[in-house]
Amino acid sequence: MPFASPYPPAAPHAARVPLMAADDPRPAALAPHAFVAANWPHAAAPIGAPWDHMPAAVPVPSAPAPLTPAGALRRAVVHCGGQSALASAIGVSQSHVWNWLSRRRVPAEHCPAIERATTRAVRCEELRPDVDWAYLRAVCEELAQAAPEPGAA
Repeated sequence: MPFASPYPPAAPHAARVPLMAADDPRPAALAPHAFVAANWPHAAAPIGAPWDHMPAAVPVPSAPAPLTPAGALRRAVVHCGGQSALASAIGVSQSHVWNWLSRRRVPAEHCPAIERATTRAVRCEELRPDVDWAYLRAVCEELAQAAPEPGAA
């Protein structure tokens, strides 16, 4: 004897779930397919190649994000080969570099030495954006031009 269910027979799938939003008598906000389409746009897409059902990739910005001063110092450490190498290149101890990394701030007087040690891969403007480096460079240039040549008397 076949099993007899106490429940009424279910309607076919097409009768239970509307296929289009126009077929659904409920408001769009309550329709389950509207919720799925709004939150998982790749769920309704037909599957072709394995990547076709994936959502679109996030666009990559054309310009790189501005580097923070702490990031610039980390880049200088990597460029020189470590904290000790950077410290010996600029004439300070490794603990100074560690301290700058932990405080996320380089003293302005050490920025030109770091720029020279990294062969201008890390600029003073990146290490300390709060200092007017253009003005300081112009003043140094004027002083260098005004100074007499050594040995020319």
